[in-house]
Amino acid sequence: LPQGVRLILVGDPPQLPPIGPGLVLHALAGHPGIPQTTLVEVKRQSLESGIPKVAEAIRKHEAPKWDAYHGAPALKSPRPRVQTSLFDRGVQFIPCSTFELDTTTLRIYEELGGCGVDHSVQVLTILKSGQGGSDNLNQLMHEKYRKTSKPVMYESDQFGPVCAKTLKSVPLCVGDLLMFTENDYELDLRNGTLGRIVEAFPLGTVGDACCKVEFSGRIYSFNSNQLECVTHAYALTVHKGQGSQFNTVVLPVRKSGLLDQSMIYTAITGGVQQVVLVGDQDVALAARKRADNAANRQGTLPRP
Repeated sequence: LPQGVRLILVGDPPQLPPIGPGLVLHALAGHPGIPQTTLVEVKRQSLESGIPKVAEAIRKHEAPKWDAYHGAPALKSPRPRVQTSLFDRGVQFIPCSTFELDTTTLRIYEELGGCGVDHSVQVLTILKSGQGGSDNLNQLMHEKYRKTSKPVMYESDQFGPVCAKTLKSVPLCVGDLLMFTENDYELDLRNGTLGRIVEAFPLGTVGDACCKVEFSGRIYSFNSNQLECVTHAYALTVHKGQGSQFNTVVLPVRKSGLLDQSMIYTAITGGVQQVVLVGDQDVALAARKRADNAANRQGTLPRP
């Protein structure tokens, strides 16, 4: 760095580490050769929400105290839920078997006001595949909420009119919640940006735009090639959701080698008002005791 330039790194060390080799940022946190400041005031959640208290317990490898789950009144129309009651806050746990994980997660999502129209209630998952994984839940929620929606069609030079699908072979329809999965500097879209399909265009010629999508308030016209960079986002893995915040989070929990303290801590701190864990409570409590998987990575950053 040039003289007179300061580099200030801001982050939360208990969060999930970066994917890939090394632990550069974690090694710098607490390094005696670098001036350190600890920020102690939580800005994302209020203390009344109860989330900071549970997050602190997990950060200290202590057993958190779950709040009682009271559900939420059924909504008469599809709209984002506005939380006002104390019953609508905190961190709750709903036990269920692994076999029931998908159906229970979907039921709780709807009880909390989720209806597949936005990300105010968001499902976060530990895994992609299997019960409670993002693949299963995205397909189930797409089929439930987009059953009568108009599909996105495009003209293929090899097959003629084709229904647009994700790489998981799930159709794309008007209203589908999406995540962009690449860094595209021409479009100014980053990996992890959330959005939705707002319109399907009439069938055109090969290479034409086939739909209108909205990301972070901006409207884009996508062709079939650009749609290869999107996936459904009714359910996101904790890794993909990291860095975002959601009013309400639903987290299905089952046994996995990926589930450690940093995983459950990152998921819980992604919620602003309410977090509901669904599944195996013993697995969740064991996870907060497990050292981060990334602690096994070898680093060579010298320490004084």
